[in-house]
Amino acid sequence: MPVNISIPNVFANSTGVITTQIDANFNAIASGAASVDGNNRVVQPANLLWDSVGNAGRPASPVAAAFSVPVTGAGGALDPSFFSGLALVQISNTTIVTQASQLITGLNPGNRYKMILNLIQNTTAGDFEIQFNGDTGANYNWASVGCYNAGAPASYVGAGANYIAPLHYSTVYPSVGTYIVIESFFTTKYGDNKTVIINGKGTWYNNQTSAITISDFSGSYVGGSNLSSIAIGTSAGTISGTAILYQLN
Repeated sequence: MPVNISIPNVFANSTGVITTQIDANFNAIASGAASVDGNNRVVQPANLLWDSVGNAGRPASPVAAAFSVPVTGAGGALDPSFFSGLALVQISNTTIVTQASQLITGLNPGNRYKMILNLIQNTTAGDFEIQFNGDTGANYNWASVGCYNAGAPASYVGAGANYIAPLHYSTVYPSVGTYIVIESFFTTKYGDNKTVIINGKGTWYNNQTSAITISDFSGSYVGGSNLSSIAIGTSAGTISGTAILYQLN
């Protein structure tokens, strides 16, 4: 069953959470208390204002036009496709428990994705890896540059590699007990749904020495089929943590 919602003119707060007002603007338009102008915005009397959730005490802001959005999935989740052009929509939140790797499926070629990883290297130092479509072949190219708080900057490249290594700017890998945070953006190349381009930044914190390391990276994957999945993992030992994936519509 659809629900009537309106997307505010300023539709996200500082945490990126979409703020909505249910029914009020739709009902106001239906009753003639408000109308929609040429820019698809509600022309409203003074009482048609909204207060964003979590921002008590701030002035009310004007709202945009109301529309109907189907509710899908358990818990009444909104269908991300109906926010096209408007939102950064979380599409998965995966908990990883003592695993060598984690596969995330259901990706669509042509869409843009943002992935945030918060992990720990459990056992054995290992190189962090990203792969697409379950492909372990030599179809990846990547480059990274980075440094740590007691060392000089360095860079590294992988040509014809079996994976993309976002933290691999030197020959040192995250050691046991290292905390890893990675933020990345990836999408298929314009006009080519089999080629993926990714870039991002990573940080790892050594829990034993308190050393902090940073890395900026870019990479590409040329596959034999359209983008459908992404895998994250370590070359040795296991990882635990969370992997959150967003779709940019």
